[in-house]
Amino acid sequence: MAQPEAAEPMIMHNTIMGEAAGASLIALAVFLFLARRGDRLWARGWALTFGVGSLILTSLSWDAITTGPFTAKPEINMVFGGPLFWFGVLLGAAALYLWVHGDTLQEPTGAKRGETELYRFTATTRGTFSPVYLLVLAAGLNLLGNAAAIVRFNLVGGAPASEPITGRLGHIAWIENNSFGLVYALAGIATILLIGAVRDLGGRVATVVITLFFASGLFFLVFSTLNEYTHPGLMINKCVQGTMENCAEWKYDY
Repeated sequence: MAQPEAAEPMIMHNTIMGEAAGASLIALAVFLFLARRGDRLWARGWALTFGVGSLILTSLSWDAITTGPFTAKPEINMVFGGPLFWFGVLLGAAALYLWVHGDTLQEPTGAKRGETELYRFTATTRGTFSPVYLLVLAAGLNLLGNAAAIVRFNLVGGAPASEPITGRLGHIAWIENNSFGLVYALAGIATILLIGAVRDLGGRVATVVITLFFASGLFFLVFSTLNEYTHPGLMINKCVQGTMENCAEWKYDY
């Protein structure tokens, strides 16, 4: 007699992806805020920050879009993997540029705040960003496309009842689903407007971009940190309430 096929291992690393994305978005907002204030930016420190985010996001999102590890909801591979791969590669490019060309990132404005000298982006920095913006624009459009798909097709959905905390709202799936769609849209708008912020850090566009990057980053960081608790709880609940075969479906979660 034919033996039943073994359950396909479920691999989930959207927690660390969300944490890295959230922290990197917040870091980008702080970077722009400090540049807006005229503070001197220590380029190599920011290069390390963006570089770590790039390493996590690029490697894990590449895994998602090429091998499809999110077997519970395969469509999430596209929705999570695509935007985060764009973000990871662009962060890596920024990290490389800051590490190599940090000395030409800013120049003194001649003004002071108290005893502190103020700085601004150099013409070289703004000129370098201009052609790169074509890729940034594509990343922003990617986010908006995925935001529309999340809302239209309920791609994220709600948490299962066996998941602690978020599972209590699982029967109202539109709350979690549309929250992700909204945050994707806000991050996409900020990304598209980024060139305006770089060109005029004192303007309203820069204020909007900084605010949206910080808000969307905070959402991803907090929600993904919450999942560090709820995902193990989901696995434990499935094992206790079901059979040991249910436990075998989970390969790893991080």
